[in-house]
Amino acid sequence: MSRRNQLLSSMDVDDDDEMPSMPSMRPSSYAQRTEDTGSSKPMIDIDELMAQDADTPECALAQLTRAWVAERGAPVLLEWQGDVVDEVMSQVEEQTKIVESLKSDDRSTDEEHFQLILVQTEVERAKYVITSYVRARLSKIEEFAQYIVANPSSHTNLSGIELSHARKFWRLVENHYQMSVLQGLPTAMRGLEDNQNGKSMMAEPDVDTAVFIRARRNVGEVQLPQQAIQLMKNDCYLVRYRDVSYLIASGGVEIV
Repeated sequence: MSRRNQLLSSMDVDDDDEMPSMPSMRPSSYAQRTEDTGSSKPMIDIDELMAQDADTPECALAQLTRAWVAERGAPVLLEWQGDVVDEVMSQVEEQTKIVESLKSDDRSTDEEHFQLILVQTEVERAKYVITSYVRARLSKIEEFAQYIVANPSSHTNLSGIELSHARKFWRLVENHYQMSVLQGLPTAMRGLEDNQNGKSMMAEPDVDTAVFIRARRNVGEVQLPQQAIQLMKNDCYLVRYRDVSYLIASGGVEIV
């Protein structure tokens, strides 16, 4: 089999498909939908993703999309999904190499080039999810750098690179404060961790922030400060993050 045919075969391209499929980056149901309807759909449908059961197997990109949505909505840094990010990046690199090889093949038809454009669009969507996920985490790391450095218990949710960045970032900020303001103040007023009237100067995540959650399975009775609720599959509530953080960590509910 020629190199060109091998590449086309790896992308599941044939004359009847509207676009080449990317099985490694789509939910398993995508290929079947394409065969049944003869039409193509976006790589990840958010509505379908959020409606999936907690026990439903998911592809790496679906897992990353779910983590991305949760990270953007949570007031705290959630656990770093390093393995999932690495898997999606590996798939993106693989698909990009295939696309570039086919684009440079003079025997590719105009129809195949159009199909490649569609595949590239989906690859760019995957890149966007990765970038937005990392940026959401970076924003929290820099906002709460002092808190992260001072609280070792928060380190478990960070990657090694993220923790190193938090320490370096806070060191730069602290040096800036010292050089620009604090060195001109009395020694007793130079601290950056003082408590005034019971309120800390340190910026901390607000775990009392309200978040929208959806139950991924039947959770049962959940005791909230003012009442108890029956949290059943697909139920949505607006609650304090503090009250349901343990359910989010267990995977019983998710932030939407």
